[in-house]
Amino acid sequence: MARPRKRSTPTPPAPEAAAAGNGAEQLLGPVALASPDPAATDWIPMWGPTPNTLPQDTVIAAATRIIANRLVNTDANAAWQVRGDGRMDWGAGGGAAYDTNLYRSSVNTLKTDGDITIGSALYLAGVSGAVFARSQNNLGNPVLISRLGTDSQDRFAAWVSGQFNWGPGNTGQDTNLYRSAAGVLKTDGQFRAGGWIYASDGSANTVLIGNVGPSSTSGAYFGSALDTNLYRLRAGQLKTDGQLIVNRIRFVGDYQGGGVGTSNGYISVVIDDATTLKIALYN
Repeated sequence: MARPRKRSTPTPPAPEAAAAGNGAEQLLGPVALASPDPAATDWIPMWGPTPNTLPQDTVIAAATRIIANRLVNTDANAAWQVRGDGRMDWGAGGGAAYDTNLYRSSVNTLKTDGDITIGSALYLAGVSGAVFARSQNNLGNPVLISRLGTDSQDRFAAWVSGQFNWGPGNTGQDTNLYRSAAGVLKTDGQFRAGGWIYASDGSANTVLIGNVGPSSTSGAYFGSALDTNLYRLRAGQLKTDGQLIVNRIRFVGDYQGGGVGTSNGYISVVIDDATTLKIALYN
């Protein structure tokens, strides 16, 4: 029965001992050692042809185990192994089979068939190519998700379709942003901007919405030169600093009685915040 490993400094074989026998005996064959004693330590050091060197290169088939380790000597299965092709496998040991791996799957590609958890940060080198790339069969499958450790639901998800989804972390995602048609970006909820919003930006039909009026009151600018405006002057009043041309004006609501001339009443229009223009109304 094997015993637990012990730390010890081995005494390498003498050069004449290393030179005796064939190549296998030089690397792996039994050699008389002064220290350690295999009977006491349960391990035998292997030296290369030159004392104090590691064994030479081996020739091992791809799927053949080079080395494996059991956590305790009563385990039926090893907890770790390295194969001839460099693949490493891990398991819980005991009676459990390997369940985790890391291997070369193709040219310049290192792969695991399970998950990789990173305790701190993942840094990606290079100046070209995608940060994350995946081949999927469903537009609604996530390619990137995130949540806090205390969350029960994902706070953010990016789908294969390019749709972004957000949520509070304790229930399903309720906010999104996605491409709804050619050249169209849409959200199914509300969209609020803390600054200005440009529409048809860079064209003769540019519209700028924001705090564009005097004292940063809300309004809009029109045109590539932003030379035409319409903004809130005060409660219940809109103003433009240029001209306003209309085809028809319809007044809805009460008007003042008393009439102007033979009219039934009038509506007061304030011009330049000072001059009042009375527009007569007739039935």
